[in-house]
Amino acid sequence: MTNTESVNTETMCDLVQLIERENRSRKRIPITLVLDNARYQRNSWVMQLAEECGIELLFLPSYSQNLNLIERYWRLIKREALYGRYYANFAAFRAGIEEAMSKLRNEKKDKVKSMMTLKFQTFKDVLLQAA
Repeated sequence: MTNTESVNTETMCDLVQLIERENRSRKRIPITLVLDNARYQRNSWVMQLAEECGIELLFLPSYSQNLNLIERYWRLIKREALYGRYYANFAAFRAGIEEAMSKLRNEKKDKVKSMMTLKFQTFKDVLLQAA
């Protein structure tokens, strides 16, 4: 799903419905959609639709970009398509982003794989103090 305008409740519902249709056409595997805490994601319409579609919504803690895999992927895209480049118009910008995504899918799979790991540093027996 591609959106060049804005993301809102309606586009989130479209995404949930698209995921549900794709899943229905396959073997109906359990789906968990990992989201940050944007208002358009965490509202009654999106949450109700996801429940009706059998899609679990998992919301990341606030201010946890390191846990959000799309942030890592976006960092790679920015390196490929944005740093040190000028685009004369939106069409050229979009083509640059799409070309970067294609490169990451095809030529640079190993780099993507290494950045998209789910291994995180954890801490045991941490003493927390209120400030």
